[in-house]
Amino acid sequence: MKQYIAIFVIYLGCIVYSCHPKQNTFSSTSTQYTWNENNKISIFDLFDTIQYIILEENPQAYLQQIDKLIVQDDKIFVFDHSGRNQVVIFDTAGRFLYEVGRKGRGPGEFIRICNFTVDSNYIYIIHDIEPSIMYHSVKDGSFIKKKRMFFSPSDIAVFKNGDFAFTLPFSPAVSSPKNKIVITDDQLNVKKYLFPLTPQDNEIINKWSPFLYTDQSVVFNSFYSDTLIIFDRANPDIYETVCIDFGKHQIPLSYRKKEELDNNSWLYINENVIVNDSFLFGKFGEHFYLYDRKKQIAYPANNKENFPYTRVHYATNNYFLSFFFNRYNVYSSFVEKGMQRAPLHIEKQMEQGNCVLIKYVLK
Repeated sequence: MKQYIAIFVIYLGCIVYSCHPKQNTFSSTSTQYTWNENNKISIFDLFDTIQYIILEENPQAYLQQIDKLIVQDDKIFVFDHSGRNQVVIFDTAGRFLYEVGRKGRGPGEFIRICNFTVDSNYIYIIHDIEPSIMYHSVKDGSFIKKKRMFFSPSDIAVFKNGDFAFTLPFSPAVSSPKNKIVITDDQLNVKKYLFPLTPQDNEIINKWSPFLYTDQSVVFNSFYSDTLIIFDRANPDIYETVCIDFGKHQIPLSYRKKEELDNNSWLYINENVIVNDSFLFGKFGEHFYLYDRKKQIAYPANNKENFPYTRVHYATNNYFLSFFFNRYNVYSSFVEKGMQRAPLHIEKQMEQGNCVLIKYVLK
């Protein structure tokens, strides 16, 4: 009798499970915006304050460039690809904490870092030469382990569910996988390829860091494009495709494959355009704009204002984070051309060689 009861319970469990299948978390939405400019409102009118974070001068943290920046658990993680070729970590006040990356061929050492990402558990380092990920402690940067890969990515993003996203140096001109992004699980098993290449895609698909971070999302765009992909930072199966209709300023499809454009009036999503719930902020074409997503209005940084930043690297719904030139002579040359001066104490820090982050706090 007990045997029959046990069989019945198992059977009933199977029926219940079949009636409640595992939920599919995949969710893809699309949003179309129209480009309208408003030259009557200053971009500064939309910011409450502009704050400065001086990154502490340190022989182990002398930055020549910021190619990627992520804020995670009250730390600022900065990647200097072309200069130090290291990931340098500061606290949110700009005090140097530690660096990750030591050249060599031993455990935890590298020939050249390609890119990085970070979560609450690890700092993940990918190589330019060897297809692998090195895992470092987020507490002190110490090396923990290394995993081999069967492909060589150009950038990496990690999500809260453990999945990774990678951009690869794909080109329509050569034989290669015909997608821009590959998604893997935490063991680096491929789950899917996303966003097929088209004949109109520029062959310079990737920048140093095609992925930008906010506190809620990971943002991707390719070269000379009118489209942003906004992944939910919790799960890469949830993303929004944002397409901007630039109207008469749209780049003709036949021109999108060129390395350089000869028309300054064309608009496109340039190097680093960051996103929060309310705005798109960064360089569109050759000019800087703050685009209101609800009103669908672009507010330009007028030439007379000479916005004091190069690239926007990180965002929350309350602020955007960018950086100043960390070479005083470069900064001085821009000031001579009319760029707005920084406060005196900031200028002195730059003159000493320090890098300065700029925090644009929204109203």
